[in-house]
Amino acid sequence: RNDILTPKDGWYLKAYSGYNFSSSNYFDASLDGRYYKTWKNRFTLAGRFYNKVLAGTPVFYDYSIIGGDNIVRGYRYGRYRDKNLTTLQAEFRAHLFWRIGMAAFAGVSNLYPTISKFDFNTIKPNAGLGLRILFSKKDDTWLRLDYAVGANGNNGFYVSFGESF
Repeated sequence: RNDILTPKDGWYLKAYSGYNFSSSNYFDASLDGRYYKTWKNRFTLAGRFYNKVLAGTPVFYDYSIIGGDNIVRGYRYGRYRDKNLTTLQAEFRAHLFWRIGMAAFAGVSNLYPTISKFDFNTIKPNAGLGLRILFSKKDDTWLRLDYAVGANGNNGFYVSFGESF
């Protein structure tokens, strides 16, 4: 990708795996893939696929989590957690005029105890809109104000610098 805070073109791919040797041994693996495409230097489409798998007996704090301003907006961070997470998200960003932009985003995510218990009936959708204010023209850094809704009355308002992914 061409920028860390405000990527507009390119790919980002991170694969990780590890094994925790402690009082509760477990395997941890994740894959984070993102794609960015910009047209006319004003419109950006961003997509993200993220998958995390834990096998064994992980400690509670290493469980997969949705929520917050980076992974699945629209849910309170840590409200939902389980061993495994799969999420697919998309975002459309547009620079409207002067230092003002907007974003529309949506996604589907699922938390599940084991791969064999992945259930389409427990998918958690999210969607939202955001206002962008160009904070630094030199660094192309935007202030992000997002409002997102999730299932079952979940929602959230987020203020941050840089894009969610």
